[in-house]
Amino acid sequence: LKHKKVKHVILMGHSLGNSQILMYANQTKSPFIKRLVLVAPAAYNPNDRTKAYLAKNKKTYGVYLKQAMKKVKSGHGKAWLDQKVNITRCAKATVSAASYVSYYADDKRHSIFAMINENYKSQKRPIHVIIGTEDTTVTKQGIMRYQQVAAQNKIKLDLVDGGDHILRDLYLEEAMDFAVSGKK
Repeated sequence: LKHKKVKHVILMGHSLGNSQILMYANQTKSPFIKRLVLVAPAAYNPNDRTKAYLAKNKKTYGVYLKQAMKKVKSGHGKAWLDQKVNITRCAKATVSAASYVSYYADDKRHSIFAMINENYKSQKRPIHVIIGTEDTTVTKQGIMRYQQVAAQNKIKLDLVDGGDHILRDLYLEEAMDFAVSGKK
């Protein structure tokens, strides 16, 4: 980027990808990163994740998590789990122990709100959150949490009326209009 004389970078993510850009942005002091745009940021809640997993599976993910953590701790994180498991929206998937642990183990990086607070305290980069009002992944409760954070002036929040999690069709165009024009 320096070679191309780029001076301003806006990092933009979608859904769980927002966690990745927040992790990166919080770990780097790069002066190029001027703003973060989080589109439909899925908010991690371990209790909700457990309930959702239990609704689809007879066993808790804790059974597999213990097996996966044991492999990771013994230096075999790249090894496959002994059985196929449901992970995110993939049914009966073959996954490595490390992948399972990275998704299901408690970790502050799973809390998008903790990472927003970390950014606010250390980096102070503007964060713009864009959510569709009909997003069933972020949920109405999630939108209310983002509204609380916006009320503390830690983020700018825009809602796309009628938009779902993917922001299909013209909803995406409206979200991008927000992203391009939105400055905290």
